[in-house]
Amino acid sequence: MMINGVDMDALQALMDAIRADPSAARSKVSGTTVWGGGAFSSTQVRGFTVEADEPEAIGGSNRAPSPGTLVLAALGSCLTVGVVYNAALRGIRVDGLEITVDGDIDLRGFLPGATGEARPGFQEIRVSCRLWSDARPEEIRELFRYVQQTSPVADVIGNQVPVDISIEAAPR
Repeated sequence: MMINGVDMDALQALMDAIRADPSAARSKVSGTTVWGGGAFSSTQVRGFTVEADEPEAIGGSNRAPSPGTLVLAALGSCLTVGVVYNAALRGIRVDGLEITVDGDIDLRGFLPGATGEARPGFQEIRVSCRLWSDARPEEIRELFRYVQQTSPVADVIGNQVPVDISIEAAPR
């Protein structure tokens, strides 16, 4: 059965498998990023290529979204999946969904020679959601509250996640 384009049988089978064996819920996600000159890079992840660049105004070639913009896109996409899947589980039909994400960043935080006057990341991120559905307003508010609490990307952005960087000098 499909609800909101979600294969409910497959989703239920996954949820049942995880209940039976919680270790089945753990996975490792990885990607490899290769520099392409200037500010351009290309990342291979799960058979997909994700390109990143900076705008010309700060020295990039503007061939792809900036890494910070990709973070905002990841948040919007993650919230979208969360809304659609959780709405389907609750029997809420989604006729349309639009999530707008924007953030404030101070370039002094990360440009070469940064002085520490500003943090290198976003100072604030705002999310605006529009959902077209016949669900009651209180059902929609509860759905979005739950999705915000359970979004992996919102969690990574909103909570300190340890980042361990190892360096290896590669031979020429």
